Amino acid sequence: MVAVVTMAIAFLAFPPGAAVALDLEEAMERAATNTEAAEILRLRIDAADGRRRAALGALLPTLDASVGITRNDRQVELGDRTFTSLWDTSAQIQARVDLFRGPAIPQWLAARTGVDVATETARWERARLRMMAADAWVTILTAVANVDVASDNLDLATESLAQTRARLETGFGLNADVALARTAVLDAEAELLAARRVLEDALDTLAFLVREDALALEQLAQTGPSLADAAGVDGPTADIAALELEEEAARRQVQAEHFNFLPTLSLAGTYHFGPSSVRAPDGRYWTVTLAATWRVFDFARYGRLQEARAERDIAGLRTEQAERERDRDLRAADRRIAETAARLELREEALLAAMESRELVASRFELGEATALELTQADSALFAARTRLNLAVLERARAELEAAWLRGALQDED
Repeated sequence: MVAVVTMAIAFLAFPPGAAVALDLEEAMERAATNTEAAEILRLRIDAADGRRRAALGALLPTLDASVGITRNDRQVELGDRTFTSLWDTSAQIQARVDLFRGPAIPQWLAARTGVDVATETARWERARLRMMAADAWVTILTAVANVDVASDNLDLATESLAQTRARLETGFGLNADVALARTAVLDAEAELLAARRVLEDALDTLAFLVREDALALEQLAQTGPSLADAAGVDGPTADIAALELEEEAARRQVQAEHFNFLPTLSLAGTYHFGPSSVRAPDGRYWTVTLAATWRVFDFARYGRLQEARAERDIAGLRTEQAERERDRDLRAADRRIAETAARLELREEALLAAMESRELVASRFELGEATALELTQADSALFAARTRLNLAVLERARAELEAAWLRGALQDED
């Protein structure tokens, strides 16, 4: 299980729904375990295990059976004995085992390490899928808040239009003021349409990540997101572990190529069934063969050894590079967390200032001391301030989510 704590997402919440079908933790787990991408990860582990079993087969005995029928040109007889039959049938069973074949053990160890590589890679990819689901979740939260902001902005614009028309009827307004206020209402309606479209897109993204045909807002839990605690986790991540295991497997392959220079020692036992002969009057006999095979010269193995050494060195460099990239990304993530937290405070202050300014302009407008242009500008400034605040909350959540992912807090337990 992933260690989970609540991360507060201020100002954002789902509206009340009839039933709760999906919360964040469930969405993250479904994205990581119940999708096509998750199934592909499981199959990759299964394929790696198949390669391990195939490599193990080189260490185990083999059993072969064969049957043959031979048509000779003539039958040769001497007295009551048949030396050559017109038809000869034969069968044999052979059990064979390599007592020593140098590359087999390192290759099997490399294949076994390959299973661990696939497992660690899957852990890291599942963590990424969880992060994508959580990101979609906080995006939905922001989209919901932006729809509310756009709706409130439309209400304000409608109210301003009504006030402007009232001033025109009393002789204190101008037709141009009404047209300006009407334009502001149309702009607010367009903003609301755009906000709803963004919300629908975010819901569709989450539905895709959790393998649903569609999701409605009412199907989601009315709670803020719970994300892994980035501060409490700072250990080796599965992507680095996978690279280290790849380096180990590459070293095993180098060992295997070195062992190719040694002879192979094998033991084979064969039991024959066939026509009667001088050696075997009843047509049955057995043999046991101990053989040593040594390929004295094979130019291709020098190329394979060169390739294996290069792959080993590449694996080591990839591990070093990934570790340095992780350290760099963590430093950048920490800077983003600090920067987005500071920006959020500024956006909160800006919102308070925009609200105060709007109230003052509205009061002056009622007294005839402010124009319709000033009122619509104050409405627009308030809408922009609220939208920027929601965006700042989203950026902070994404920064903390990225840090949690980079520190391995979203991956499965080892």
